[in-house]
Amino acid sequence: MLAWFRRHALILMVFLGSAAMVIFGLGSVFDSFARSVGQKKYENPVLAQWSGGDLTQDNVRNLYQRHAESHRFLMALVSAAEEKAGDRVKPLAPIVVPIQSESLEQQNDQVIERVLLAQSARDQGMVVSDEMINAYITLVSSDAGFNNKDLYKINRDVNQTSLDIVKEHLKLELLAMQMSRLTQVGLGMMPNPTEAMSLFARTAEKIECEVIPFSVESYVSKVTAKPSDSDLRKLYSEGKKEFADPKGEKPGFKIPRRINVQYLVANEETFIRNEMNAITDAEVQAEYDRLVEKKDFMVIVPKEIDNSFVIPDVSDPAPLPGETAPGETAPEENGADGDAVAPPSDVAAPPMDDDDNKPTETADPQPESTEGAGDKPAESPEAPASGDGDAEKPEDGQSSLVVKNTRGQFVSTQEEQAGEASQTTEQSPAVDQENASTEPAAEPAESASASASASASADNQEVGGIGADLNDELKKPEDEPEFKPLTEVAENIRRSLALPKAGVKMSESIEEAELEVQDYFAAIQDWEDEGKKTEEPQADFEAIAKSYKLSLRQTGMVNQKEMEKDPFGGIDLGFGKVSGLLFYLADTLKPYEPQRLGGAAASIPNYYVVWITENEDPRVPDFDECKADIEDFWYSQQALEMAKKDADALKAKVNESRDQKMSELYADKALPTGQFSWFDSQRGNVLSKPGNVDSPSDEFMETAFALSPLEAGVAVDAAKETVYVVQSISGTRRMDEVGQDYLENQFMKYKMVPYDVQRASMYYSGTEQQKASETLREKLGFEAKN
Repeated sequence: MLAWFRRHALILMVFLGSAAMVIFGLGSVFDSFARSVGQKKYENPVLAQWSGGDLTQDNVRNLYQRHAESHRFLMALVSAAEEKAGDRVKPLAPIVVPIQSESLEQQNDQVIERVLLAQSARDQGMVVSDEMINAYITLVSSDAGFNNKDLYKINRDVNQTSLDIVKEHLKLELLAMQMSRLTQVGLGMMPNPTEAMSLFARTAEKIECEVIPFSVESYVSKVTAKPSDSDLRKLYSEGKKEFADPKGEKPGFKIPRRINVQYLVANEETFIRNEMNAITDAEVQAEYDRLVEKKDFMVIVPKEIDNSFVIPDVSDPAPLPGETAPGETAPEENGADGDAVAPPSDVAAPPMDDDDNKPTETADPQPESTEGAGDKPAESPEAPASGDGDAEKPEDGQSSLVVKNTRGQFVSTQEEQAGEASQTTEQSPAVDQENASTEPAAEPAESASASASASASADNQEVGGIGADLNDELKKPEDEPEFKPLTEVAENIRRSLALPKAGVKMSESIEEAELEVQDYFAAIQDWEDEGKKTEEPQADFEAIAKSYKLSLRQTGMVNQKEMEKDPFGGIDLGFGKVSGLLFYLADTLKPYEPQRLGGAAASIPNYYVVWITENEDPRVPDFDECKADIEDFWYSQQALEMAKKDADALKAKVNESRDQKMSELYADKALPTGQFSWFDSQRGNVLSKPGNVDSPSDEFMETAFALSPLEAGVAVDAAKETVYVVQSISGTRRMDEVGQDYLENQFMKYKMVPYDVQRASMYYSGTEQQKASETLREKLGFEAKN
């Protein structure tokens, strides 16, 4: 072999030399090619830039990882301290708040926000030394006495990163935490008494106004000026990286995320109707019979309650014997010799029977007298004598007086009348009405007293009122209820029978449909994992919907605001709308990955299976792509100024009239708001919604509540779509009155701040925090790059 190399040495030298020249000559080409391939495979764009530097995508992801590691270490530190103490411990310093958002964009924003806060803290001279980090770790562990060896072990159990790297990142977290606290001074959820006094007025005080709206859109066509190209490009430069401002104050032309959503819906009413149609008349009849037997309210005719009986005020003094009670008419005014005494006006008439409109008999009917009118009445059983037997005969009206006070009061406050009279009323047993006299006759004093007592007791029995003897009331048989006919309640009975069956069928249908969508999603994932070498799997969602008696719907490519207008996207979940939930999950959900919603009868009666088919990330448009939106923004700003000008002119006219309402001056334009407070009294952290004001703003509330009665002002709504001339019709109390009310009836009495006042404080805390963040970004020259 060596001899062969010697024989061909010259040829080999020429060949190898030529090869070396080719390789070195093409080296730059290969290097360029390698770089281009690498760039195509991986990009690391700059996400944010400010005066102190910039942050690339790799920087932000690395910082997020360091944040997660530092938080895991601190939580493990607390657990280790509890294990060492054998009980729960309370950290002596606040733990770093974790970034919990699952959205990649929101994670990036929160990481960048902390970097900016830390940078601002450094600019103001704040420093976090190694000794401060060690002291912070000691406080978080509640001074558990861990040495360095313990700390390294605690970190090693939860992180692969060294403790030194974790400590270094904690410096950034502490700087950001301290700067955040400085921007929140005085704006906590629990306001101090002075702040609470002001916020109490905004939640408790109500005013009433009239408004005249000026639609900004109606002025767009009146704008005669034309924007120059430089004007439009200036607006584009300001708003190309910002989303549209919901307040309409700043330009924003960045195209938001757009998704296409498909969903299957199980309509509750459809399933109920299907089950109702399957229920037979015999089943309805059987259920009706069961409800009648149980005397269920569904089949009972409700009784009309007679509210004409008025209970006299127990504070009214009782009339003396022989006097007329308040509301009673003297006997002589109603008939000769008091034979036909009218009932007191505040005592209800006997209950009436609905069928024949006659008084309902609640006592045994008296048999017709077999004796003549002049015959002696039947003798009544002898009543036991009361007192010493010398009691005089009650005067006319006294018996009814005693009965009236017995029937009309829960607790009698009347003193005994003539000593024995009231005692006789309480002790005399009821007289058998069969033997009761219908003719007046001269009787001895004892008989007269017994007759009065018997009359009072009989009256009690007839009326069955509040003053009737409790035992007699309890012994009374209940009236047999009147039942509705089957034809009247058949539909309700059929529906009640169908509801549980429909719920089961809905649940089964939506679960089976979700499984089929889940199978298709799994097939798509397998197809992608295998490199899409075979034909893409297909699914017939229309057939799936039909087989399970569901409906298939699709939103098309929409942004979040557009999706809120969809019946499904606009459903309120209590913590936000469905559209917000889906766009929140859009970063993490894969195409055709199903999610189930609904089933809570109170909020979402229908059941849904939803999945995203297309998902476009937010992006910055070029000038030509969003030129129409830029022009719309420019024209809307001009129209807004024109609307303000006209509103100011009308306000001046209203204030010149001084003592007239706008509804009197401009009856065809003025609209009432009704009464409203500054904040929603139920939720506290949401502005109230006055009538005829679609989008109330802080500016509207500040203007309205500062006006004197019949004074007018001008305010723009939150969306910058309407300018209002607002006039106060009824003003609020003076601030010193409101403050005194709050201090006496809230703060001093209950020693706490009302919950709605706390929520109002949260509203302003969030608003001011947002302003502080915007100010910080402007100060640092922050600029988002994507």
